[in-house]
Amino acid sequence: MLLTAPWLLTRTSRETRAIGSPDPQVTSCRRHRRPLRRDVTAGCRLNPSPQVTSTTSDARGTGIGSRMPRRPPSPLILTDRDYELLEYVSKLRGVPIEHIAMRLFTADPYTGKRNKNPMRACERRIRDLARDGYVRLVREHDGERRRQLVVLGQRSNPLGRAAERPIGDRARTRRVPARNGAHHVRTLDAVAYAERDIVGRGGRVLAVTLDGDIRGAALRGRRTMFGERFPAVPDAVMKVKLADGNVFDIAVEYVTSKYTSADIREKHAAFASYGQVIWVADTQRTAERVFALTGARCRVAS
Repeated sequence: MLLTAPWLLTRTSRETRAIGSPDPQVTSCRRHRRPLRRDVTAGCRLNPSPQVTSTTSDARGTGIGSRMPRRPPSPLILTDRDYELLEYVSKLRGVPIEHIAMRLFTADPYTGKRNKNPMRACERRIRDLARDGYVRLVREHDGERRRQLVVLGQRSNPLGRAAERPIGDRARTRRVPARNGAHHVRTLDAVAYAERDIVGRGGRVLAVTLDGDIRGAALRGRRTMFGERFPAVPDAVMKVKLADGNVFDIAVEYVTSKYTSADIREKHAAFASYGQVIWVADTQRTAERVFALTGARCRVAS
């Protein structure tokens, strides 16, 4: 008669503790026939052999199963291009990231060598500025797709008028109202399109002012009454200097289908004081209506 040791007998369940095992933590797997170690306190199965979770050595240099805390990133040193970027975002209260890339990141600021991918260089620097709280990235819908806008962060507040190198009279961390978000993005697209055309002819844009700043400057210091109507102002005004030295203002107006014919006529009459008016429409039908009412060429936003 063949006798079998009691500790070699296993129960019929999938995984049971070996009978007579000297170690209560050792179990026998029926399928693989190898001992597995069970964590008694947590009730979970652990690997038979511990794995190294990190190859980074600790202060003692053991390097086995140890993790050093990540070193906090060094504080960001702002460059001239960073100050120019923050001032540009502060004046326009939110700029699409592709506009910043084409305006400031087409070439290396130190060597002057052209960047093969300005968008990637811009995203890398924006990520560093956002990590330190100087800017924030937000999403804005322009009517067709979502766009990524760069707005000022809370750390840009000390960079106002009292700063050692101010980015303006006041760092404007407030965003454009949500109901005007799509209109704001389309207006900046029209401004960027006009700026590329002006630079291509040898000129340059000295300043860009939005409608809120224009209206605020006109009404500063006076009291308004309920129900009072204000004169129409363009969505943006560009101060331009051409190659021949001529300096004048260009009004930029983005027109949508909700504008009535009376609104378009009123705006056309109010913009007579500007040297040039750039009309941009949301659809081809709106552009044809603007041309019929004003006689001015109107481009469809792309």
